[in-house]
Amino acid sequence: MTDEGPRRVAFYLPSFERGGVERFVINVTRPMVADGFAVDLLTVRCSGTVDQLPDGVRHLDVGSPLLLEIADRVFPSHVAAGIASLPGYVEYLRSNRPMMVLSLQVNPFAVAGARVAHTDATVVVRESNTPSVATASATHLTGRLAPLAKRITYSLADHVTANSEGARDDVVSWLDLPDSKVTAIYNPTYSQRIVELADESPNHPWFDERDPVIVSVGRFSDQKDFETLVRAFGTVRERTDAKLVLVGDGPNRERLERLTDSLGLADAVDFVGYRDNPYPYMAAGDLFVLSSHYEGLPNVLIEAIGVGTPTVATDCPSGPREILLDGDGGYLVPVDNPDALADAMTTAIAEPEDAAERLERAREALDRFTPPRAAKAYLDLAR
Repeated sequence: MTDEGPRRVAFYLPSFERGGVERFVINVTRPMVADGFAVDLLTVRCSGTVDQLPDGVRHLDVGSPLLLEIADRVFPSHVAAGIASLPGYVEYLRSNRPMMVLSLQVNPFAVAGARVAHTDATVVVRESNTPSVATASATHLTGRLAPLAKRITYSLADHVTANSEGARDDVVSWLDLPDSKVTAIYNPTYSQRIVELADESPNHPWFDERDPVIVSVGRFSDQKDFETLVRAFGTVRERTDAKLVLVGDGPNRERLERLTDSLGLADAVDFVGYRDNPYPYMAAGDLFVLSSHYEGLPNVLIEAIGVGTPTVATDCPSGPREILLDGDGGYLVPVDNPDALADAMTTAIAEPEDAAERLERAREALDRFTPPRAAKAYLDLAR
């Protein structure tokens, strides 16, 4: 990074909605602002909590209402937002001349707009999943076309980041990119703010009982594979009077509720819905479980460790193995294996001292996932 030019960073995020990307922006911009950088957030749709952005982050709507109305009739929501952003995005680049654009969504539009604007900004695109696995799991046309789109986009970007070493290796090999062009930068997930939010009460009667409570948080989608978790919990219930609290929502919720009923678990599984603050549930639980088919870097696993809860996770591509220190920091099990998941959950509950020792080792390594470290790593990519 040079000392010339404006110290301005632009985050290109056409759809700013509640979720992991929103938290990423809030966390990583705070140290950037504190270090004196001007930070802009460029959006088209905005249903996220902009009021939680750090003071000093400027929110700009770069969308064209007419283009958005037309594109919405033809394209998926996020693609339509990218199309609608192009005129305003190009004008922004020409007028504000940021030193870096960090694209978090619809990367082809971020790269194309930068080329049209003839900007000197370093354009960084971020991969938040393990792309080969995510594409193989896609059922829609846009997902199936991802390899071609990403190969072109990533080759034209100045730099590509992935949020774990496993995801980085997958990007390089799957898209045949130069090794030097792709950098692993862990998510800015862990902060004292999480610990403070966890001090609130979950207001749930099960946490006041003596029975162990297992907690999982996430979107009820095929990727997260809560079905395997519910089936594994059925086996755990045959061994101990545990309870399961599921925090989240998503397209598979009704299917999961029917599965829970069919297994006779309705009185031991509670679907509490989406929560803006899930950390009290994580902190109050005796065990946190991640059952995903694939990830990039699962924030919820880092957050559970941060609030002091032992963890069990599938050894999916990618992230859990890195977070849990190859199993020294928690229990790793094969993907899509209810029996193995049930055994690990049972062991973690039955052997609390071992679970606590693993947790302590994982907590000692959490500084890898702090906002200042992530912010510095991104800024170091600027020319």
